[in-house]
Amino acid sequence: MGMVLLGVWLILTGLFGLVSGVAGLGIVLTLLAIAAGVVLLLGISGSRVKNRNPGFLLLSIWLIVTGLRSLLPLNITGIDMVMGVLAIGAGILLLVGARGRSLSRYPGMTLLSVWLFITGLLALTPVGIPGLGAILALLAAAAGVLILLGR
Repeated sequence: MGMVLLGVWLILTGLFGLVSGVAGLGIVLTLLAIAAGVVLLLGISGSRVKNRNPGFLLLSIWLIVTGLRSLLPLNITGIDMVMGVLAIGAGILLLVGARGRSLSRYPGMTLLSVWLFITGLLALTPVGIPGLGAILALLAAAAGVLILLGR
């Protein structure tokens, strides 16, 4: 269920990034981020698998805090830096945790990892690259679709 929520959240994040005028639906993204993070976190804690990828733990925390930041006025010094590091860490650990498995079998997770890594880098070092927002939106949507398809 957590992967379904994550996939839907990614698709909507991508679509909202590409289409203007849907800001009023931001609460949907907020609630989906929190729900996906909580369900993924509960899945990790309830998992009997000892070698569960720690990238999912960081991703869960990142999703929950992302949602809470949209919902509540969290003005915590350095939160952007922490979120950037969490996103980069989650992206790297998700890729590294897939070692031994062909990444071509899981393109959705690979795209999610790349998206998290770039999103984290941008939180730490904002740069103005034309079209980067659209590229990230397409990357998020593609990752979400592939995750929902089980790829």
